Amino acid sequence: MEAVRDLADVAVDASLPVDERVRSFAEQIGDPYHFTAHGVEVRLSFAGQVPVEEAVARLLGIGGAPMETEAAGPVRRAEPGAA
Repeated sequence: MEAVRDLADVAVDASLPVDERVRSFAEQIGDPYHFTAHGVEVRLSFAGQVPVEEAVARLLGIGGAPMETEAAGPVRRAEPGAA
């Protein structure tokens, strides 16, 4: 089993085209859904509201609106009509 890699060890050249940046990130991080960030284990999953490719691009800040986060984790919005 491959060791979980730390995001701090990944360096992506911002001058590369987007597809090459994504490829470089994926090659360096190994499993883009399971890594550490400065020693904190991170596991990503998606609820299927957007295609996984778009969600990962947002996470990497290279496509669409950036993902909203707060110190405790992703921002959760109330469902329309919820009390």
